[in-house]
Amino acid sequence: MQVLILGSTGLVGSRLLDLMLQDTKVERIHLISRRSCGIDHQKIIEYITPLNKMENFEEAFRVDACYCCLGTTIKKAGGKKEFELIDHAFPLKAATLARKNNVPQFVVVSALGATTESSFFYSRVKGNLERDLKKLDLEFLHIVRPSLIIGTRDERRPAEALAMIGFKLFKPLFVGPLKKYEGSEVIEIAKTMVALSRSEETQFNIESSSIKRN
Repeated sequence: MQVLILGSTGLVGSRLLDLMLQDTKVERIHLISRRSCGIDHQKIIEYITPLNKMENFEEAFRVDACYCCLGTTIKKAGGKKEFELIDHAFPLKAATLARKNNVPQFVVVSALGATTESSFFYSRVKGNLERDLKKLDLEFLHIVRPSLIIGTRDERRPAEALAMIGFKLFKPLFVGPLKKYEGSEVIEIAKTMVALSRSEETQFNIESSSIKRN
């Protein structure tokens, strides 16, 4: 089995890469990224490139499953236009290349509340991505919609750090209709992505409350 991960240096992508390295079913792991993951392993084939040139490496898309973990914040991206590139244009381009190369499984990280009708820019961009991915008619499309992603990041995000503390303190309150807003541990998201890529459900959306729990 061969897989492709986009965003392998990010929070979710790096955990997913760890799982792929441990998985005996996976023989090759293709990585498309702007910087190296820093891991020297016989399974890994890296393509270091600006993401707007990923089409130059179509051989990376001749795989059994593609995992798209691309995502950022408006502040880190440098503005709304740059954010849309990373969270909409690049994932859509990856999915288009996957469709062109007949990749059977495409799994993408979106966000809880993603909708084209949202008044919040972030959620609207994610909603636009989901809409456009569904138009591609991918063989198996899986969309994971976590609420807050709980894990240690390389960069500081004070607002998210405070939110994580709040989620942990008030976790017992996330029951019934509120359960979907519960934060998800990054490893749980990564494991869910792997499980989805080995199922045969099409356009399968997994929201925060249904993300794998250990």
